[in-house]
Amino acid sequence: DWQDLELTVDGSLLSGSGSFVESLSEVVTNKLRMLAESANSRRGVAQMSLDQSGKRLLAVEDQYNEAVANVSLAEQRRNSANERVNEATMRLQQVERQFNDSRDELQELVDIDKRCTEEVCRDVCMPGEVCRNCSMPTFIEKTVENCTVQIYNSSVPSTCCENVTCAARVPDPSCVRNNADCRAMRQREAGDAQGVGDEARELFQQLVEARRNRSLAQTAKRRAGVEYEIYKQRVDQLAMSLERLQKARDNSETVYDRTLEEVEPILRIYESGNDSGYQNVFSINGVTFNTKLTNSPTSLAFNVVFQNLIDNSGTEYRESYLYISTQSEAVNLERMADGIIDTAFIGDSKRSTWLQTRLRRQTTTDLTPRQIFASRCTHISNTQLFFAEIQARLTEIQENINTSREGAGGLSESLSEDGPQEDEEFAAYLDLIRDYEDLSMEALRALESTIFSEWQASMEFLYSESGSVGEVGCDGLADCLQTSTDQLLNLIDLTPDSQLSLEFISLRPSFPLAAKRLLELALLSNVSIQEGLARVDPIIEITTAYATDNYWCNEPPVMITEPPPEVNISLGATLRLSCEAESNLPLTYYWMRGGNVLPQFTTNELVLAAVQRQDSANYTCVASNPVGTAESIDTSVTVYELPQFYLSPESVVTYFGDGNGAWFACNASAWPYPGWRWYHRSSPESDWTIVEGELTNELLIVDPQVEDEGMYACEAFNYHGSVRSEPVTLTLLPFTVSQHQFPLEFSVFISNGTCTAEDLYDSLYS
Repeated sequence: DWQDLELTVDGSLLSGSGSFVESLSEVVTNKLRMLAESANSRRGVAQMSLDQSGKRLLAVEDQYNEAVANVSLAEQRRNSANERVNEATMRLQQVERQFNDSRDELQELVDIDKRCTEEVCRDVCMPGEVCRNCSMPTFIEKTVENCTVQIYNSSVPSTCCENVTCAARVPDPSCVRNNADCRAMRQREAGDAQGVGDEARELFQQLVEARRNRSLAQTAKRRAGVEYEIYKQRVDQLAMSLERLQKARDNSETVYDRTLEEVEPILRIYESGNDSGYQNVFSINGVTFNTKLTNSPTSLAFNVVFQNLIDNSGTEYRESYLYISTQSEAVNLERMADGIIDTAFIGDSKRSTWLQTRLRRQTTTDLTPRQIFASRCTHISNTQLFFAEIQARLTEIQENINTSREGAGGLSESLSEDGPQEDEEFAAYLDLIRDYEDLSMEALRALESTIFSEWQASMEFLYSESGSVGEVGCDGLADCLQTSTDQLLNLIDLTPDSQLSLEFISLRPSFPLAAKRLLELALLSNVSIQEGLARVDPIIEITTAYATDNYWCNEPPVMITEPPPEVNISLGATLRLSCEAESNLPLTYYWMRGGNVLPQFTTNELVLAAVQRQDSANYTCVASNPVGTAESIDTSVTVYELPQFYLSPESVVTYFGDGNGAWFACNASAWPYPGWRWYHRSSPESDWTIVEGELTNELLIVDPQVEDEGMYACEAFNYHGSVRSEPVTLTLLPFTVSQHQFPLEFSVFISNGTCTAEDLYDSLYS
């Protein structure tokens, strides 16, 4: 009876073409190649990321320094503009005083009638030189004062002719002299009024010019102030950008250092093996095995001797790896290769870190979708500011013109209220003033086109050289107007129709004409300020309507419902995960498993039927819109298998004190792999008790005695459940026996000289 026979087999695997050892070597080499190239790629990506962050930081530092210099220059221009405004204001006040003095002088000349008025002179008798015959019946006039005059054909008292000479009646000479003096004074002052009027007209021109100069100075002051604030804001923005970029640069450096630390063991492989096809980085020096034969073997322990050839230490590693017969050779090779790489090239201390990071990939692009949207949103905002600035400048000029127009008509209105309208000379003078004012108004209207041309010139200079609208550079006013409308039209064309408001859709057909008319602001001449404003208003209305619900200012989605952080699910069941995100834009969904996209799932729900062990992984829901993406938390899915026996223990009959002992064995499939417990009871009526110290799927009772008899059961368990075998019995028989030992030697011969692991099993256990 060979029941007590124990058979142990020691062996080694042959190397050479087609052998298991060669297959294992090839798998390790391929894995090292992929890991080395991946490590080198990661190092390169980290280096580029670090370099790019440094370049961006340097570029913004240059911009910051330039902006600081621009702030200083803008402050100088602002101070200079303030001085020009003060000078223009003083000049305007001086001309206004002179003009008011001239107007007051004219007013004094207008008031001549109040100081000098001609009167009607009364007649008086004047003495005559010849005395006529008093007896003649002729007409005489009595020259004596108070005597009767105009006597005809009548007797004259003798006293009339005795001492008085006859003469004519005339106006009062004193009154006549006074009237002559008055006429002379009025003629003299009328001549003075002509000179005063000429002076008033000259001063009025100077007044208009002074007001215009002050207006231009105020415009330059406002522009200098706006320019200063813009540059100051730019400096503040760049300062914040510098801080963020410095942090990003530090973070890139940290990531770079951490990446080098993670991939350093594999980089040595890349540097040593890239040129030689990775044939010189390691060697397998032998594979041996030692096993105890059983009726149903499930695994075989291979002892692999291998060496890391690039550390120059000459150290040989000896590790044991289970070859599991229920798994394919490819799976066993992969598992062994991972163990060899982790032991020889990574080390136990870095094993977990490396396994977590080996599949990481870093990808960089010049501009992410979110950055593109943010840039376009900023561009639209800056375009609005550009159009608004043009409108504000034109409006300010128009207001100044209106002020000048009101001032040009003040003199005639003032004179017509205060002057004597019945005086013909004054009325003629007033008409002359009105004609002069009409000419002044015509000159003012002509001045508008000149002012517009000056505005064009100033704007052209302003936006020359390093000009820009938003993020887009341009050169000069015309180019900036063209660029701004072209870029705006491009963004409108890129906007989905579903994201356009009804108000904008109604205005959209008028955009090309509005853009053309706006461009003409820089090209046309002899255009009034009012007409210029009329060309700006439509484009502002369109831009405002477009920016009200700006598509480009949207944000990436926000995850509002996420799957659970952990899911445990039994083998063969259906896995269901769901998520939900919020966004103003249309959403798309996809799922990732272990960082890899699962293309078959394109909704916010993942349904995976009949899950297997390989479905255990981290699952992530990703919601996407045109701006960017939002990821849910990782859901760790563990697919478990409840223990299920495929080998149950069998009853044993042996002898009391049998030196070979009583042996029970069981085995079960489970995931995670099961633990083991053995139970014993002496009779069906007694309670089960745990057999202490037995933690494997085999139970060996050495030197069995009476207390060992009874019923035994095997229990397999994991975190998710347990299963207990049917009870079996141990029966002990009394015996008298003599023990003999027989030395046995087994040799296994393979007919074809080589064998696979499966062939070995078949040969050993057949």
